[in-house]
Amino acid sequence: ASYGISYMTNPTTGDFDYVAAMPLPHEKAMPAGMERLTLPAGLYARTAVPKLDRIGDAYTYMYTVWIAGQNGYALDMAAPCFERYDERFLQSGEFEIYVPVVRK
Repeated sequence: ASYGISYMTNPTTGDFDYVAAMPLPHEKAMPAGMERLTLPAGLYARTAVPKLDRIGDAYTYMYTVWIAGQNGYALDMAAPCFERYDERFLQSGEFEIYVPVVRK
């Protein structure tokens, strides 16, 4: 699997940084010019996205419609959200988005 990781830099304006990532065991040395990044443990809401051209719709849904319907959860704007691309992406274009949440 590979990952796309987004860190919110300004929640008011929606600005964020995006990092492309691949898993690497801790005992392996980092390739030159790259940095190690560990996703924090936490609670994430997951949704499947059928095709890459629907990614904007999926994020809009999760960050507006879905979260508005949740009484027990709120967005965790301090934690990164991420996309997970596995073999399904290569076969059909499907991938998953994970949005960090906290219990209210």
